Amino acid sequence: MKPLLTLVLIIVCFTGYSQTGTIKGHVYDTVRYEWLRALIIIENDNYRADTVSCLEGYYTLKNVPRGFYKLTVFVSRYRVPYLTHIWVAPDSISRLAIHFPQKCPYNSKSKFCPVCRRKSKVVPVWYGFYSSRVYELEKNGEFKLGGCLIFECNPQWYCKRDSTYF
Repeated sequence: MKPLLTLVLIIVCFTGYSQTGTIKGHVYDTVRYEWLRALIIIENDNYRADTVSCLEGYYTLKNVPRGFYKLTVFVSRYRVPYLTHIWVAPDSISRLAIHFPQKCPYNSKSKFCPVCRRKSKVVPVWYGFYSSRVYELEKNGEFKLGGCLIFECNPQWYCKRDSTYF
């Protein structure tokens, strides 16, 4: 009888106390009204996992150790990733609906740097394909090159003092 009781106790301990949870959800474009394919990454100091949503926008991350995670979502047509924090509880499913686009943090018409509150070292950010002459002009510090890809949410200004885009 004693071995049977020991066996039951071991099974209850290992099956009844799981230390992992699941994250499920979907990624959706609220402007184009379509599901999005995205790369979803969760990470903290001890664990990192990633997955890609299916064509219908759904994703699942299983066997995630309990804890607090930073969740980052990348969608190719949007330059700014979706960032949030999520708690994963043991033996539970955390559901997270992710909607793009987010509010653009770069909608500032003001030329004042949000860090130093000055405009003396602020220059415009230029986007597009550049000639060698443009690269020479950038070295003079008259503007900052932002890249050749133009998205809905691009910074318009750059502070040379604080190395900050806004």
